[in-house]
Amino acid sequence: MIYRTRPRVLLITLIIASYALMMPLSLTTGLTIDVSQWLLSLSPFLISCMTLAVYARHKRYGRISSIAECFLFGVLLGLPILFSTYAAMKLDRPLADLWLRQIDQAMGLDWWSFIRTVDRHPLLAWSLGIAYQSFGFQLMAIPMVLCAVGQKDRGYTMILCFGAIGYCASIIAIWFPAQSAYVTYHLAEHPPLHINTSLGYGFLSEFNAVRSQHTFVLETSKAAGIITFPSVHAACAVLYSWGAWSIKPARYPVLGLNLMMAVAALSHGSHYFIDIPAGFLLAACVIAALTAVTTQSINPAQATLQSGAYPQMHKRRVDQVQYDQTAHAVHREPHPALIATETAPAHSKAG
Repeated sequence: MIYRTRPRVLLITLIIASYALMMPLSLTTGLTIDVSQWLLSLSPFLISCMTLAVYARHKRYGRISSIAECFLFGVLLGLPILFSTYAAMKLDRPLADLWLRQIDQAMGLDWWSFIRTVDRHPLLAWSLGIAYQSFGFQLMAIPMVLCAVGQKDRGYTMILCFGAIGYCASIIAIWFPAQSAYVTYHLAEHPPLHINTSLGYGFLSEFNAVRSQHTFVLETSKAAGIITFPSVHAACAVLYSWGAWSIKPARYPVLGLNLMMAVAALSHGSHYFIDIPAGFLLAACVIAALTAVTTQSINPAQATLQSGAYPQMHKRRVDQVQYDQTAHAVHREPHPALIATETAPAHSKAG
């Protein structure tokens, strides 16, 4: 039977599977998470979104229901993805900083020259910092806007892709743990004047602790992005641009913002150059795979309906029915000679 896989169903399945796998991962790696702290901070939002989603679905307010669900699913998916990044680093593989730096140098890219160029322009440094910190806002805002304009499947698919990117990045990062370019290039010895380096250094305490401690408790209030290769910011820059591309007024502003976010991953996120194209490639593969899964196997009737050809087909069908009814009426109409015979006097019939 030909069918279409709905992105909402896949997203719910991914969330359920993610939470089911957290326990065995915790037992395997010695990594635990303070769930109570997470629930205490987010439970009001989770309960509100869940209530609104159920009520709106019951009342058949489709757009409101999908908006609430996108926010809810995005928040729910964030915790297991964060857990997976820490689990990857908990395996304590050898550091890959030297290898990543050598790749940059082999490509002829000068990291220090780039940092100095950005730091010489205060407005550029500030703008890149704002773009870098828009990561979480875009993740929640773009799917909700997509639902609001009637593109809920694209909104669900975007969150689904985010989940896949997070898990794929965690798996890849197992073999490429890195302390970041700030440490490798000794940025602390020559600190920039206008680049905010707090985000580039802020994750190091968590990164070193999860790798060195036999058992580690992940506190969500202290959690940070601890993956260097590939860059999740760069991957999500592609994802966010793809998500907003179908909204014409937002298409190029969002694209510009995310180009800046990808660049800021170098200056503000302490990434190596090679991390950025690796993130781009990861996002492209995930988006291509999941859009193929969620849009393939559409039967001809659905394809006709979605392509806008249904009104023309329906009009032709109505015209055909009207034609058939007219032809049938003409076929049943008595011949004029028969009408004259039926209406003639009885004596004339006898004669």
